[in-house]
Amino acid sequence: MSWTVQRRVVRATPDGAAASPSDLDCAADPHELRPRVHMGEGAARALMALLGQRGARKVLLVCGAESLRQSGAEAHVRRIARSMKLHQFEVKSARPELDDMRRGVLEFHGSRPDAVVAIGGGKVLDVAKVIATVGPTAADPKQFILKKRALPGRRTVQLILVPTTAGTGSEATSFAVAYILGVKFSLDHPSLLADEAIIDPSLSDSMPLRLAAGSGLDALCQCIESYWSVRSTPHSRALAACGMRLALDNLEAACLEHRRSARQALCQAALLSGQAINITRTTAAHAMSYALSAAYGIGHGHACAITLPAFLEYNSQVTERDVADGRGADFVRARIEDLLVHIRVSTPVAGAKRLRALVRAVGLEARISELGREGPSTQWLASQVNLERAQNNPRRVGHQALRQVLHACN
Repeated sequence: MSWTVQRRVVRATPDGAAASPSDLDCAADPHELRPRVHMGEGAARALMALLGQRGARKVLLVCGAESLRQSGAEAHVRRIARSMKLHQFEVKSARPELDDMRRGVLEFHGSRPDAVVAIGGGKVLDVAKVIATVGPTAADPKQFILKKRALPGRRTVQLILVPTTAGTGSEATSFAVAYILGVKFSLDHPSLLADEAIIDPSLSDSMPLRLAAGSGLDALCQCIESYWSVRSTPHSRALAACGMRLALDNLEAACLEHRRSARQALCQAALLSGQAINITRTTAAHAMSYALSAAYGIGHGHACAITLPAFLEYNSQVTERDVADGRGADFVRARIEDLLVHIRVSTPVAGAKRLRALVRAVGLEARISELGREGPSTQWLASQVNLERAQNNPRRVGHQALRQVLHACN
């Protein structure tokens, strides 16, 4: 498969794994100029050339403790080190924590780079975004995370993101997650958007099964949630539709058969999911996922996929009394009907059944009751959800509605 970049949207040559060309044409938007996307097998070889084109002489590399070696990206880094001054910073935590961001900002001050390159999963990319944006200010990242200080209107160093997982789409978004003492915060600002995104499917080949499955499910959930978000547009829905079809059609083959074309398609789905949620943001399933992940020790994408089927059924029952989308309940129901066509089912119940079957097919548990451990009550879980994060959901959700959804997930 060969790949080219069409504005910011990637087109794949047809081989059964590619998205519909007409949908991709619809999704292309000439007003979205960042990041510039470089995608395809071996695309990481372009990293050195891109740094040269941007006049970089000193580079701060942000990476995971193991992902650099396991992904095979280490060879590309060695090339940079031979011709540029390279400082390497490793993200230690399992999540994008304030402590890592503080350490990274100190490393930034010590190295004074003119480019930040991140190679790793979503947490690494998020930490790098904060380092590149906050580093030149000499301020504590906590001030920006807690919104006591506004992020700079413009980033002063280059930022290149190279994901080694296919799921979060962080390489295409203008937001980052940060944890402080176990509490999740979000940064959302145009200065967090990368200049370049290099998406090389071969870098995701080393992902273990559960990580690959959870990452792919995260991309699928982001596409579906974006599709029904109150902030959806025809453009975002075109992106989301392409992404969800690619994820649905290729997740099993990518995870279970390690089929190269399927891995490539899943990388494209992840990119499209990031581009879609960069417009719409996520909805209730993502808001619920953080409490589930903490309570049961499961991955973020897996947690989203457990509640998404129930939210599909819940949102399909929207009425004028509880609709959150200003375009009305009829509009929301019409979008759910469109979504069911993309999932290739006829009813929300069938859609929920298909989504749960996919989760099980890639080796993950599809219901809370299948996790094999005793967790907190649904009442406690619902109480942990920040309802502000669910405001983009097309049907209003309160703690009682969340308890109803969680009960359906058991």
